[in-house]
Amino acid sequence: MPRMHILTAAEYQAFDTPPMFSDAERATFFQVSESLDAMLATLRSPTNRVCLVLTVGYFRATKRFFAPPFHQSDVTYVATRLGYTPEQMALETYDAKATASRHRQLTLAYLGFRPFNGQVRQAMVQEIRTMIRSHMRPKAIFGQVLTLLATRKTAIPSAYTLTELITHAIRHHHRDLSATLKAHLSPTQRVLLDALLDKQEPLWQPEPHVQRYKLTLLKRFSQSMRPARIKANIEDLRVLRPLYHEVKAVVGALDLTPEGVRYKPMVLVSYRLLNKYRTIQTTGTDVWTCSSQTTLPRWYADILPRRGEPYAHRGVYHRLVLSGR
Repeated sequence: MPRMHILTAAEYQAFDTPPMFSDAERATFFQVSESLDAMLATLRSPTNRVCLVLTVGYFRATKRFFAPPFHQSDVTYVATRLGYTPEQMALETYDAKATASRHRQLTLAYLGFRPFNGQVRQAMVQEIRTMIRSHMRPKAIFGQVLTLLATRKTAIPSAYTLTELITHAIRHHHRDLSATLKAHLSPTQRVLLDALLDKQEPLWQPEPHVQRYKLTLLKRFSQSMRPARIKANIEDLRVLRPLYHEVKAVVGALDLTPEGVRYKPMVLVSYRLLNKYRTIQTTGTDVWTCSSQTTLPRWYADILPRRGEPYAHRGVYHRLVLSGR
């Protein structure tokens, strides 16, 4: 599985770039208290003192650390507040590794935060796995982790580190589901689940001249009191009841939360995680191209809650289907 891109390129860049402050925000975040002033007195050069105040100010605002270069407007503001002239600044001599590491330790001690260490990482992995079981979207997990770290007074790592944590946890979750399915799904159950991907005419047509997968039609429970639609609901329940009893034990073994069960129907779990595919080359309409095992075919989009317009592609395509054997 390739590394997941949870944020956009612009969002990644903004996350790992020092924030842009207004004049009022600079006065708030770069305020020098007596205790901070005493800490500054232990540093030798004006450059190190200015950079420490910048580090503290940015961390106050975001609970994160940033590597140089810092915004020139912030450098000028802090240097002026500390009584230094531009000629006394030598930012090119600032050690972005050793000196910056010491400044980060001083910042954490000064503000009462703890570093993002191995213990915190393990705690976040457990939190992330719980969120994945509820099938939260990766971006929502990313935001929730930020909230948890800030609430627990812990330094927030880089966007890359958080993305790797979430991606690894999702991969681990999928491997567990795959192993569980392989251990619990019988050949009969696989045949029943495969049958949900057969196309059929609905008893009431949501769109004229459109065939839907059986699974798609089972997701559409009508609230209408018209006899035809009541009959369609009853027929759906007749299909679902034996299937439910057949796979109930398998669903229980997956240990999904109610949210996870609603989002990830059994057939989607089996399709995505078993990774047993065969390629069929065919000609006709409504056949989808799938270039790799990590790419889902377009029928997956058709059975999600947000269904789009039907597609009709003609020509020769490659279709990935579950062998399930």
